[in-house]
Amino acid sequence: MNMLATEINWNDGQVRYWNLDLVDLYRSLEAQADELTEDLAQVVYPGGMILDIGWYPSMAVDGNFVVTVIRNEDWESPIFKVSCASGNQLQEAIGAAIVAASTTV
Repeated sequence: MNMLATEINWNDGQVRYWNLDLVDLYRSLEAQADELTEDLAQVVYPGGMILDIGWYPSMAVDGNFVVTVIRNEDWESPIFKVSCASGNQLQEAIGAAIVAASTTV
C-alpha cells in the first residue's frame, strides 16, 4: 500500500513535496531501500510550522521513519518528533503531527 498525500486531511497544511507514494508500506523494506530517504515528505502550515517526514539513516534497512514538526525553521528544537518502524505507526504519527502543526501557535 502506497501512502498518497491526497488521502490525508492536512487541515490547513499545504504539501510542499511528497515521495511517500514511492514506498509500499506493506512490502519488504530491503526491497525498497533506495526509496527510503531523509526527504520523504514535507507539509507547510501557517505560522511558520513545517511537518517533515524522513527515513533515518537514509537508505538503511534498519532505520526508522521520523515525523517531525518544527516552527520557524528551528530544526534543533522540534515541537513534535516521533520515530516509528511500521506503516501503521507512521500513519498514527502523521495524525498526531497534523494536530501539533495545526494547533500550535
